[in-house]
Amino acid sequence: MKYLFLLCGIALLSNHTFGQTINATTYPFTLGAGVALEDMSNGTTQFISPSTDNGASGALQTIGFEFWYVGSRYTQYDVSANGYISLGRQIFAPGATNDVGNNFTQSTQLPVVAPYWDDIIVGSNGKVHAKTIGVAPNRKLVVEWLNMRVPFNNLSPAGNATFQLWLSETTGKIEFVYGDGMLVNSAKGGYSIGFNL
Repeated sequence: MKYLFLLCGIALLSNHTFGQTINATTYPFTLGAGVALEDMSNGTTQFISPSTDNGASGALQTIGFEFWYVGSRYTQYDVSANGYISLGRQIFAPGATNDVGNNFTQSTQLPVVAPYWDDIIVGSNGKVHAKTIGVAPNRKLVVEWLNMRVPFNNLSPAGNATFQLWLSETTGKIEFVYGDGMLVNSAKGGYSIGFNL
């Protein structure tokens, strides 16, 4: 089973922290408890519909601000039903890599940010949607995988696992926040959590 727990990428360089200064060595990992999911009950854009297996949004989406990741500027992303985003590029064959295992080194997906990368399905009561909240220069992109079927199963059409990815504008912070329904999942080699460039 693959594990990399909750991570936050925030540079602790001085009193002036900027996303542009974050690189591969300045992403410390921290684990926290009791963090509430952002309210996604309104103002979101839906990218992936209920009951979707192995889909992607199909087009690059706008972050809503400049997000600096390992010294590179990104303004767009693509999102997969399988629990990850790719910054600045469309996702190539979203189902193929998940059916054989999630691979943080597969160059066709990079750069990848994955709160829960696995071969999972959007429940009949779920969706993948996003919104940008806050005011410049402190905006945050929130991508939510709502009511996912974790682990992958065909036993029930409804899902109950919800998780979010947060990207913060000025700090470059990356946060993964988990709600209800997240179960132990060792099917097909397990899931991956983390990021790569």
